[in-house]
Amino acid sequence: MASHSQHNASNLVRLPNELLADIVEGLLFDCDKWLRHWNTPTFRNLKSLRLVHRTFAECDSFNHVLFRTIVLEPTRATLTCLQRGEFSRVAKFVRCVTFTTPPSLALPYQDYAKILYDTHLSLVFTSEDLKSGYHAYMTDARDTQALLRDPESELKQAWTKFLKTLGHRIERVKLLSYRCDKIREAKHLDTLSKEDTGKPWQLPRHSHKEKDDMLHFRPLEEFTEPTADYLCKQATAVTGDKLIAMVITCLAASGVAITNFNIKLLMTGDIVCKDIPGWDELDFSKLRVLHLSPEMPASQRYYWGSAGSHAEKMKIMAGGFCHDLLDKCHSSIENFAFGIDRFGLGVLCWPTRLHTLDFPKLTHLSQMTNICPRTLAHWILHSKNLQFLHLSGGVCQGPGRADWRFVFDAIAQHPNVSGKTPKGLRVGLHSLQIACTNLTYYGVICKDASIATKRHKFDMRLRHRGEDMRFGLEAHFYGDISLKENIALLSRIGPLPPDHEDEIQATDGDETIE
Repeated sequence: MASHSQHNASNLVRLPNELLADIVEGLLFDCDKWLRHWNTPTFRNLKSLRLVHRTFAECDSFNHVLFRTIVLEPTRATLTCLQRGEFSRVAKFVRCVTFTTPPSLALPYQDYAKILYDTHLSLVFTSEDLKSGYHAYMTDARDTQALLRDPESELKQAWTKFLKTLGHRIERVKLLSYRCDKIREAKHLDTLSKEDTGKPWQLPRHSHKEKDDMLHFRPLEEFTEPTADYLCKQATAVTGDKLIAMVITCLAASGVAITNFNIKLLMTGDIVCKDIPGWDELDFSKLRVLHLSPEMPASQRYYWGSAGSHAEKMKIMAGGFCHDLLDKCHSSIENFAFGIDRFGLGVLCWPTRLHTLDFPKLTHLSQMTNICPRTLAHWILHSKNLQFLHLSGGVCQGPGRADWRFVFDAIAQHPNVSGKTPKGLRVGLHSLQIACTNLTYYGVICKDASIATKRHKFDMRLRHRGEDMRFGLEAHFYGDISLKENIALLSRIGPLPPDHEDEIQATDGDETIE
């Protein structure tokens, strides 16, 4: 049997590289999406196969798939691997670098123990097992915090050197926090923490029976202590802030100008861009795509936070962080998305301040979380070259219904809708929260009928014209009827205030959330 297996392996090695490339593509079936399969048996087998023979190690198709995305975690074990490795051999294959937060750094002892108990049901943990495991867990946590806290640490030096090695081949940088049930379980041979006693001590993948983002369905009087879900997220969010600062510092020091920046990260919101070392030297002059889906841990004190509360201040500060990133790339940005990865479930809101710079290349704008309609209307109207607008979510500031009129007005008055030479504005409203219902609408709006999608006709099955929201929405976009007389639209957004004006006036400073 052994000789038969060796014979098959020998035959495999003799295959032409072109055929090997086809086999690899067939195994992964979609190389562009391989990252989601990084821990599957197929992907692990490819890594092992690369070590079998030089033919596989030098096969560009293998290396293109295995090294297209590099995942870096700010831990001692990953740092050691990076310091010992010779990445110049595979640098030409790397297109994306993903920086991740360690899972739930650093939890209270009781919550750590409960997660181990609930996850490893077949194991018996003694008190000494838990104490020893928690000590190792906290040792790793403190070491990671020390690496991230020092802007001149060996972590910063290693990451900067790595980015310089890759150079401008990098197309995308991503910052990622895994969900508790999806956290990485990387096994390293040189972790500094403790001897292997047969009992797991690293935080495993786990789930929470009561998720904190469901708390708003419960009566306020039922709220007691923060849930384990919130504690996990909050512990990770503290590291998320430091990870953002470290990555920006390393990018600035490396001099690499990336084209795609994606943040899908837990953060506390307590971060100011201008205070990050190297912020002024950060080169975003080539950045075309900026996708931000940050999440702030949302315990009950966030959901029920009043104006002026700590939660509201953190929301505004986090919004300012996003604006600072946008301002850095205002001359090159083409595609900006906020909350598009469906991760921003916390109390983040965008935009929180007005459009102050020109964005000459911005054509795609997506906002899928909490929206300030008045300020968003200003952004829509002043993004002259906007061609794609995708909105979802609800109002985070201002009257929840009537303020949507500012967004609808901005769409109607946009240069690509009603200007002299309009190109059309593709509008996608997905489950937009208006009153007690959700509005969904898709279409290209343009006064040029050859560009616009076919107008929606009134649904004769409805008893009243006011029931057809899509008909009323298009009537407003095309100026068929004044808003005061648009029964279909007013039936959803409510009565207009006495001082309402149909046209958007010059935006004043009081439209910025403060």
